[in-house]
Amino acid sequence: MTGPIVVVAETERDRPAPVTLEMMALARDMAGPGARDIHLLALGDRPEALAGELATLVEASSVWAVQAPELGRFHSEMVRQAVRAMALDLAPDYLLAAQTLEGMDVFPSLAPQMGASVVTAVEAFRSTPRGPLFQRAVLGGKVMEWVDPGTPPVILTIQPGAFSARPAPPQPSPVRVRRLVLSSGRTTPLPILAPPDDAAPLTEADVVVAAGRGIGKQENLALIERLANLFPRSAVAGSRPICDLGWLPYSRQVGQTGQTVTPRLYFACGISGARQHTLGMRGSGFVAAISIDPSAPIFLEADVGVVEDLVTFLPVLFEEYNGMKNDAGAD
Repeated sequence: MTGPIVVVAETERDRPAPVTLEMMALARDMAGPGARDIHLLALGDRPEALAGELATLVEASSVWAVQAPELGRFHSEMVRQAVRAMALDLAPDYLLAAQTLEGMDVFPSLAPQMGASVVTAVEAFRSTPRGPLFQRAVLGGKVMEWVDPGTPPVILTIQPGAFSARPAPPQPSPVRVRRLVLSSGRTTPLPILAPPDDAAPLTEADVVVAAGRGIGKQENLALIERLANLFPRSAVAGSRPICDLGWLPYSRQVGQTGQTVTPRLYFACGISGARQHTLGMRGSGFVAAISIDPSAPIFLEADVGVVEDLVTFLPVLFEEYNGMKNDAGAD
């Protein structure tokens, strides 16, 4: 008999992060048409509300509210203890967690304690007669490899944006509560510094306009901001080099070491399209790219591409927009 799949929920500001729904979709594909159970773990000091919300969003055998006072803020030792305790009870064949800074802190080091193999940064899944295969990038994203993790148990960390979430089920999943007593750790977490007030709209925006080194100089950010202002619920973002230069704060960085965004519309302005950046925006609904380099990798991600200097193109775009707006007003 096959063992269950366990997914550890990822949260943002005490709400389910998009990657949680994406991991559940992958778990459902891995389970296939058989009777393999899927359990979702919501960790926290008071996780009942979070578990209840998740139960309305995903189809699971059980959504577990895993409660312990020490889980009120991120502490890798406490998370590791809690997940290991649940894994001992549920005996999963596969344990899924997000490929985030917190996830990478906890789950690869949990593998030896569980006697599990581990595959990090999973971006695709394929079922074969010999067993499941998982795809990940190596050599800085230059090569994609398929990995056979071998005999369960297996820990997988899932790249945000790599899988598509499924619609909410017609009926909520059952919620169960598990209260744990965790032993004191050898480390003490320091307080978490709150991000700037302007950081929240980036992940919540319907439209993200991102700037890369191709904008030329910091003064050209005014064009990026003007483009963003054409849309409601929009936000300005940047690639890693832009943030390294200090042109935008790191809270505005999109990419593997920044934030993962899934807006309805994503503008990539002067962005080459290095893998470190595209991993943070590939879940966008529609991508428009503007670059002077016709061979820029960003065009492989784009639904619409414009080969032009954005300093030349954007003023023309604004002029056309204003003309259309005036014509509509005249009617």
